[in-house]
Amino acid sequence: MKNAVVLLLAGTLVVPSGFAASALLRLERAPSPAGIWEEVPANTLPITEDGAFLDNNDSPTGFYRMSIEDVSEGFPELNIPLDEVPAAAKSYAQGLLDSMRGMDGDNGWEGAQLGPIVFPIYDPVVGPDQPAYLEFKVQFPDPRPAPGPLAARTSGESPAPLVGNVLGPHDDPARMVSYDGVVSFLTDTWHTAAPIHRDINQGFILVSLTRDDDPILDYATITVTNTERLRWLARSSAVKVFRYGDSLLTAENQKGELVAYIGVPPTYFPDEILEYCDQEFEGYEDPQGGKHPEPLPFEGKPYNSYEEFKNDWMHSQRFQLARERRRQEASILWDIYTGALDKKAVYVALDQQTLLFPEQQVKSFTLGDPTLASVEIPRLGVLVTGKKIGTTTYQVLFGDGATRDGYFAVVEKLGSPEQPLSAEQPTGWTSWTEYYAGNWDQQRRYTQEWGESCYSGCGPTAWAMLYGWFDYTGAATNLIAGTAPLYNNDAVRDCIWYVVDRVGTYCVGDQGATNPWNMYKGYKWAEYRGHSYSVSYTWSVPCFYSSGARNKARDSIKNDGRPTIIGIGCTSAHYPVAYGYKYREYKVLGVVWDTERKFKCNMGWGGSSPQWKNGKVWYGQRNNFW
Repeated sequence: MKNAVVLLLAGTLVVPSGFAASALLRLERAPSPAGIWEEVPANTLPITEDGAFLDNNDSPTGFYRMSIEDVSEGFPELNIPLDEVPAAAKSYAQGLLDSMRGMDGDNGWEGAQLGPIVFPIYDPVVGPDQPAYLEFKVQFPDPRPAPGPLAARTSGESPAPLVGNVLGPHDDPARMVSYDGVVSFLTDTWHTAAPIHRDINQGFILVSLTRDDDPILDYATITVTNTERLRWLARSSAVKVFRYGDSLLTAENQKGELVAYIGVPPTYFPDEILEYCDQEFEGYEDPQGGKHPEPLPFEGKPYNSYEEFKNDWMHSQRFQLARERRRQEASILWDIYTGALDKKAVYVALDQQTLLFPEQQVKSFTLGDPTLASVEIPRLGVLVTGKKIGTTTYQVLFGDGATRDGYFAVVEKLGSPEQPLSAEQPTGWTSWTEYYAGNWDQQRRYTQEWGESCYSGCGPTAWAMLYGWFDYTGAATNLIAGTAPLYNNDAVRDCIWYVVDRVGTYCVGDQGATNPWNMYKGYKWAEYRGHSYSVSYTWSVPCFYSSGARNKARDSIKNDGRPTIIGIGCTSAHYPVAYGYKYREYKVLGVVWDTERKFKCNMGWGGSSPQWKNGKVWYGQRNNFW
């Protein structure tokens, strides 16, 4: 009979005053003080409600000891109390949370709050010791009852994962994937063994600490944080988390070694692909024929090591240019969030002449969009007459050689201190406008399948999930033999492998990769199943975003009421299924300065919860099957 022992450990780590310290604690157990001592991994022990460890020991007697090692040198702060994070970052996260209260089901955060601990996430470009992002945990304020047993699954379906790409203690080895010698999993059951009240977890909000990215990036509403997932994968909380764009998060140990990852292993493309980075490519296919752009003369390949990838991430022309583009695109959003827009913007009324900089000599005044206004330069200042309503940027060169950059807007009318327009033309963010093609319950939770040399890839999985939605909702029948199951079964596998051959998925290490110029060919499964079809698509080089691709996916959800496939990520091509789209606008005096756009995605990682991803995508399609 096993004895249950509650462990309340005490120890002392003495460090000089004024210095923060990180301590590595190791617990050991022996049947007697003489030994033999064996390490007891803390991550195998249940945790009681008051935070103690519970050890079930076969021995009638047990002795415990703990070693304490100072690991302050070279290791970052792992957890940051909510009250200690920068006030601006906290306000961005709180503002997003508040903006999503009152939304239905898992689309919002009714009753949730920011958790007490925030997790730092890094980017090698920003530096080894300076966090680039903060991941805010969102949770209910009080623990909820533990979830009941999992519902029985249909015979023949794959194990039902609840959080995708997360290592669980009882995972099927056949579901393992690896990158640079590090194993990840396509399914998981970690929540059944972890000492976590899963249903208090209400997702996360990822906030950038630098202007290299949008202030708010990804978020989710019914899951744990990515940091918690990676710590579970690594079997350790003492890991440093790195983010490489939308599709890859890694965890490193104190030596800088890769010990866990979430997402898609990176794919190498040569810098020559930049020749195409400013182009959009469009095509369509239906039973009457089609029109398609020529494929690019490139195919991705795996990196030789994680270190090779990190070096490429920091120094290659492709990634450097992508970062600079991302930084430029985020600039106005940062000025909105920080309040700098109000200081940098000038406003003129439509069809009225306005004198700007009246006390300074102006040599030149240049608008980013010269169609918005006419410009005259008198002896002092600059005379501007609004020609059409809109916003742009300006640059002015003064007589003394000084320059100034800012924002310029033409509005319908301007107020005065005596008669402000704030009541009829309010300033600030609008509420979210939302569109959904069904809900999470209708989404099929499929994942990749193992082939002869590598996994089937996210592209074919996305096509199977899309067909599964059509089949399950009755929008089209018999696309998946029988009724489309929630998880993979033989009928789903038939679909995935058929699509693999049509879209040209190839191996990058043990992962499958699909080029965007071939993704549309997944329609051939519908044709094979005897259905009519219509697919139109837009793509650009991965990492370089396309408004045409975004609009194509948006219209599928908004206008057609159908989910669609999008392409996200910078280090590799990842294809989730988007079934929600929302946006909000920042307005001043009736003009729109910027728009935040998000897609709600089924990530294709089995049972992982949906995530809201940035509206900056490089692949989007509009599809129908009947």
